[in-house]
Amino acid sequence: MDVMQREDSHSEPVAVLVVDDEKYIVEEIVEYLSELGYDCESATSADEARKKFFERKDIKVVITDIKMPGEDGITFAGWLIDSFEADRVFEVAVLTGHGSHSNAIAALRSGVREYLQKPVNLDQLARCVEKLVERVNRRSEIRGGGEIGVKLDSVATSVSTMASDLEEIKGSVMGQRGGQATRGKEGVQGGLVEGFARLTKRQREVTELIAKGHSNYQIANHLQISENTVKLYVSQVLALTGVSNRTQLALLANRHGLLEESSG
Repeated sequence: MDVMQREDSHSEPVAVLVVDDEKYIVEEIVEYLSELGYDCESATSADEARKKFFERKDIKVVITDIKMPGEDGITFAGWLIDSFEADRVFEVAVLTGHGSHSNAIAALRSGVREYLQKPVNLDQLARCVEKLVERVNRRSEIRGGGEIGVKLDSVATSVSTMASDLEEIKGSVMGQRGGQATRGKEGVQGGLVEGFARLTKRQREVTELIAKGHSNYQIANHLQISENTVKLYVSQVLALTGVSNRTQLALLANRHGLLEESSG
């Protein structure tokens, strides 16, 4: 999915702040978004994220993990929104490996706009960021109308949050689980073909090297990324294809020629 920042006469440069206590996840997300043309900053704690947000006024999209040592992501997001919503236009998304309705509702109440589950689906992440950037640009245009514009933006944000975000968040939490169940019913072969077709370029590269018998260390050296980032890609591929382990992944990819089929 090729998503690039759109800049026109009404939009300003938008930087993305990625916050997660697991450094390899931050590295992977920043690498991916940077390839799509986004200017990214990273932080591994809420305190570090605060400093980055203070320093860079062009940070208008914040993606933060929920479960972090010390201050959690929902508390941090709520603090950001309470402290800066009146002065800065920005949007927040949260990601977590412990998806639940209670987390979704807590995120919604803090003012968070999007909710993503780990392992992070990079295509969904790209669509999420693109949507948030578009919303930032729309809100900036509204606020350009002065004091009345600020009030209109505040009202629009509140109404939008109450009316639509809960359904979107609940759909995001439940839809990923439902998608896995649907693939199971459609049969192993059909599910595998669908899963392999959804792989990003980098996920496919990792899978190809797994199919050739490479270890995580060898893959990391070959692709010039960290070994922890390789582990994250492997977990994403397993989740997307519904395969239980890398050995089975390699066997099925070679046996059915799925990599060639997905790229053809």
